[in-house]
Amino acid sequence: MSKRRWTHQTAQKIADILDSERNIKISATVVRHLLYKMNYSLKSNKKCLSSGNSPDRDSQFGIIKELRKQFTRTGDPIISIDTKKKELIGLFENSGKIWCQQASKVKDHDFRSEADGIAVPYGIYDTVKNSGLLVVGESAGIGKEFHLHPSTLLLIMRRAPAPGQGFI
Repeated sequence: MSKRRWTHQTAQKIADILDSERNIKISATVVRHLLYKMNYSLKSNKKCLSSGNSPDRDSQFGIIKELRKQFTRTGDPIISIDTKKKELIGLFENSGKIWCQQASKVKDHDFRSEADGIAVPYGIYDTVKNSGLLVVGESAGIGKEFHLHPSTLLLIMRRAPAPGQGFI
């Protein structure tokens, strides 16, 4: 036997392989039990490997600090912009769960070419006013991406209502 330390096979697939290749009759439940007994368990990747610090990292933060001071003096908003994972729009599977009586039917594959569009969520936060909003851009064409220019974001922030008066 190989000294394999991991596999992408399901317990049922392992049971099927043992039956077809080794003539060992075993259920998927017993396979799972044996794997747990040997200290195997389902795991996802763990982000812990550092790629190191950039030699320019401290100078970058120094520049940001000076810009914050300058923007505060002139009364301009200091905004933090962050984008999250792009999501396909359409009947695609997502990893979340909801309470319902019947599960929604979705496509069995997430092909970008079958998407109605792509949602691109941006978070915009004004650090001085302690307020923010979420903008969800959409790209209707596959291969095209939605981008908001920072000047557009500043315009949105200037027109945004005060905290508690319009945005969730």
